[in-house]
Amino acid sequence: MSAASLVLLSALPLGLGGLALAFHRTRKARIFGCLALAFAIEWAYFGSAGSLSPFAGDLAYAAAMAAIFAVVVWFVQKREGADLQNYGFFAPERGAPLALGISGLLVALFMVATVEPGLLFGLRILAAPIPLVFGYTLASAPLVALAEEGLFRGYALRGWTEGTNFRQGLFGSALVFGLFSLDPLLLLGLPVGLLVPYLFQTLLLNVVLGVVLGFYVYKSRWSLLPAFGLRTGLLWATGLLPLVAVYPDWETAFLFALIGLTLVLLLIHAGIREPLYVRRHYLDVPRNPQRGLLQSRVRARREARNAFVGVGCVAAVLVVVGGLGIGSPQVPFHVYAIATGSMTPTYPRGTLVFIERVPGPAAISVGEVIAYDAPYLSTLGPVVHRVIAIHRDTNGTYTFTTKGDANPSPDPRPVLFKQVVGSLVGSVPLLGLLVLSPALSISVLLLILMVSVYLGTPQAARPPRPRPHLPYLGG
Repeated sequence: MSAASLVLLSALPLGLGGLALAFHRTRKARIFGCLALAFAIEWAYFGSAGSLSPFAGDLAYAAAMAAIFAVVVWFVQKREGADLQNYGFFAPERGAPLALGISGLLVALFMVATVEPGLLFGLRILAAPIPLVFGYTLASAPLVALAEEGLFRGYALRGWTEGTNFRQGLFGSALVFGLFSLDPLLLLGLPVGLLVPYLFQTLLLNVVLGVVLGFYVYKSRWSLLPAFGLRTGLLWATGLLPLVAVYPDWETAFLFALIGLTLVLLLIHAGIREPLYVRRHYLDVPRNPQRGLLQSRVRARREARNAFVGVGCVAAVLVVVGGLGIGSPQVPFHVYAIATGSMTPTYPRGTLVFIERVPGPAAISVGEVIAYDAPYLSTLGPVVHRVIAIHRDTNGTYTFTTKGDANPSPDPRPVLFKQVVGSLVGSVPLLGLLVLSPALSISVLLLILMVSVYLGTPQAARPPRPRPHLPYLGG
């Protein structure tokens, strides 16, 4: 069975499960039902897109987005019995032009942060799209943004926030939004070496984008219009901009995309006044201005403290991880990152390995993985290979024959015991990428900063409840 057929068949149980959950009594079940139907529509498109022409595939994608938006409208109006305005489909208090104008400035800031590095690494001029493709991109971007924002930031985020709290709703909706952006056909066909870059550049970046958009909705007093403008502008800019930066590797591209999203989040956080949810009941309660000022100052200090503590913790971890591999010979163990694929699949590139000193050559056995200094093989640090043979001459001198698990032949020179740094006692996959790539290390710091900003928001900041008209009871 082909991958396309597998994805197409997987859409059927998702759709049936979504329909079953649509008639459940609890709102959380209905939200998951709406998400399941959206994933079923998306996967049905992916499964059938391979048999369509490019133009027909574009029309099918637009139809899928329109169907997802129709599902959201049906859930809100029929299953929830509510008006679309209750789920963010309204203009903010200061009007649509101002909201869309601010979103345009945020898009421009993001594009400057991601395209401007081309002045350092190089810029590439793309071929002008044909008018049909240009018109399709121009017309489909608002439809895609309307479906995504209505589903993830309108129905899912608001529903989860009312049932739990804003933090859980924001993280949950952003995580599902990131999963929604993955192409299952591409995911099934990717080799292991390309899987990590794809997950970083697609899944993780879209999770961060989901956090930014959800935070923007919260700052806009639960109006979807500003986030809709930001998402539409990003789709237009990335699809129609004739200039793109040429990065030396995917880590650098990921870093600058994350820098752009961080700047957008910080500008939203600093430039838009925090919504106040003090009137949660039917009667208006006078607000004490001094108490509100004190609470805002405490909140600002807490947010700054969370940001600095988070960045400091990650920086300390990176310093410790980097410093353990450069310690003196008296250090009982060292930590190194596998820089090549010679030990694949047991220890692929990016694995963090823990090396412990051995008391003598007799403590090393065949099949053990050791780290040894070999400048003729690697200038990045000790070589981590497996011992396949041990030799001892008449003078009692030990030499070791080593080989990488993925290498076809043993290492060119025997290893003396004085070259041995130690033997491998533990490993952590993927964590070594932070040591090998400074771009990823900085990206982790930025992620911690963004999480700290959003964790500083009030945990119980739920959407305001509609208040019924009360009769006048005055004298």
